[in-house]
Amino acid sequence: MNRSIVMIKPHAYKENPKFVSEAKQHLEASGCAIGETKVVKATLEMIDRHYEEISRIALSEKDFMHEKRPVLSYLQYKKTYDHLTNLEILKKWRFGDPFKLCDNTYIARMDTGELVANGFYGFMREEYDNALVYVMEVLFDCPWSHFKEHIIGTTDASRCSPETLRGKFFLQYPHLVTDYSRNGVHASTNDEEAEREWHIWFT
Repeated sequence: MNRSIVMIKPHAYKENPKFVSEAKQHLEASGCAIGETKVVKATLEMIDRHYEEISRIALSEKDFMHEKRPVLSYLQYKKTYDHLTNLEILKKWRFGDPFKLCDNTYIARMDTGELVANGFYGFMREEYDNALVYVMEVLFDCPWSHFKEHIIGTTDASRCSPETLRGKFFLQYPHLVTDYSRNGVHASTNDEEAEREWHIWFT
């Protein structure tokens, strides 16, 4: 049996606590079983461990090269333009048409000309700091690919099937999906990730 750690993200839990029961109903109707559950006050340390590789790239002190051009981390850009809020950086980064370079690395060109990796992370990290999240251990027999695509849904909730959990979140609470990372829920995508996340949120 497979196991995923499913988290109701801060924006969803704070604004619509009833989404917890709606998510559980969806998961159980999809053939999943709910194991341990817990409400946790997140810390920056926890969220950096949770988003391990995304965090490492975003908070790096070193740039890297892409097509012979330097790419700054979110942290490097923030230090250069420290008068900008994380929300302002996020908006500028999204306007720069971000694209996926590789797993956990997303790049966009800022209006100041720099290429920046994972420019969304500062705002997301800020949202999690001292916020309550609801975490569930979810057990299922179907393949991981089915769980990710047909039960949870793709990252962009606005493009998900309405039969998926993220798709339902978008249909019911579209005002909360102001960015594709604000998709209501996180879910582990493989056994190794689930094991690592269980130790972050349940121990």
